[in-house]
Amino acid sequence: MKPKQSEPEIRAVVCAVRDAYEICVLTNHESLVSVRVGDETYYYADNGVRHSRCPLHKFRVPAEKLNAAGAYTVETEWMIKRLPYRSLRRPPVSRTFRFTPVPDEGPLRIYHVSDSHGLKAASVNAAGFFGETPDLLILNGDIASHTHTPKAAILPIEIAWGVTKGERPCVITRGNHDLRGKCAENLSLYYPTDRGRFYYPVYFPGLEILVLECGEDKVDECAEYGGTICCHAYRKEETAFLREYCDQKQKEPDNGDIRVVLSHIPFMHTDYDPVRGVHEFDIEQELYGEWVRLMNDVYRPRFGLFGHIHQVALIEGTGKFNEKGFTRPLILGGKPDHAHKSVVGTSLVIDREKEEMTVRFTDSAHNVLEEHAVSLHL
Repeated sequence: MKPKQSEPEIRAVVCAVRDAYEICVLTNHESLVSVRVGDETYYYADNGVRHSRCPLHKFRVPAEKLNAAGAYTVETEWMIKRLPYRSLRRPPVSRTFRFTPVPDEGPLRIYHVSDSHGLKAASVNAAGFFGETPDLLILNGDIASHTHTPKAAILPIEIAWGVTKGERPCVITRGNHDLRGKCAENLSLYYPTDRGRFYYPVYFPGLEILVLECGEDKVDECAEYGGTICCHAYRKEETAFLREYCDQKQKEPDNGDIRVVLSHIPFMHTDYDPVRGVHEFDIEQELYGEWVRLMNDVYRPRFGLFGHIHQVALIEGTGKFNEKGFTRPLILGGKPDHAHKSVVGTSLVIDREKEEMTVRFTDSAHNVLEEHAVSLHL
């Protein structure tokens, strides 16, 4: 007797990239998938050939179009057998999702999780701090401990689904542990990117987030990587992008948007041990020093949001974790607690008119561990 086939399952997450969204759709079977927004249908395809053999389907939709529509419909056709001629499919199944963009007025509620390292339920619970879906969810790297399997690679999307149910936008970044494992070489298939790159700006009403990405945290030649890493060249390319982007910003009139820099690794941190000498994590001093100078002198974010350190802290002024002199408030916003199956994340409530922010570090049970008032005035 054949086992009963499960029904097609449709789960979607809306990830913000530049002035667009990448709608990421998870399916539980090999399927053809399309997304309809208003009167337009979008396909996940390679030069006219639709993908079916992938766990994640991605659709780039202009933010303006989805914001105006307030909904999108995902349609899947379960592929029974893909053939050279007359592929066998089940009848299409569809699901419509309501969508609420980041509000253009009133308080802005953001929840940030990083470094949860496989604590799926704890991450979802932590991000439920507001009692309802936040206006914006940020998953800032190392959500899994590696990307050795497709299941691990799609964990951030699964957590984002658990929090937003496809109805609110997310920003999802890559952490250094995400570069480890068999799926790492194709991680752009599993994550939102800007044409394959993991660094890009994101534009919301009154808010701009500049996503930067450091890659791995040790030199490329470190034996731990087994020759699989070439992040120095990648960071040089990113530095060229950052110079160009900051030069462009310098030429534009300031529209008053609150700018934020987001990165898994806090690049203003110099991990140097004066007793033992240079630490293995003490890399790219010249390059990261330039990043900090561009942030301080040109881009001028209101604050920076980071993970990686496995601590939560608000840091203002040069010192521990800010040895390079980043001049704006620096938030370390993620901490795993495997012993208690909990995650400590960060709640941000931004008043864009008053240019003020309330920062709370909270755990998976919604306990507030610390609370800080932060001025966002430049």
